[in-house]
Amino acid sequence: MAEHIVGAKTYVIVWIVLLCLTALTAGLSTIDLDWHYTWNGNPHQIPFNTIIAVVIAATKATIIALIFMHMKYAERVTQVVGIAALFWLGIMFVLTATDFFTRYFGTFAPQ
Repeated sequence: MAEHIVGAKTYVIVWIVLLCLTALTAGLSTIDLDWHYTWNGNPHQIPFNTIIAVVIAATKATIIALIFMHMKYAERVTQVVGIAALFWLGIMFVLTATDFFTRYFGTFAPQ
């Protein structure tokens, strides 16, 4: 089995991209991007800062997995195992969120 050799230029480019994404995350944390609105007389808020930070973090994790962990050049079986692991992680997040958001549903009277 021949291994793919990644050049130093690729690592430097990835390092610069990761630094830029980290700086972007730090910069966005200083700006309030939350969207406040009122629906049926109740104030609501959509946390866009958190959503954008999670998207940037997922992008950085994907870059790290593809380049530094060599998933981009791995055999098909290794790629399938990596995707299956992400799928399982998604299932765990969905089940945890379902439990969290429905735990006290209907317990307290509306205010």
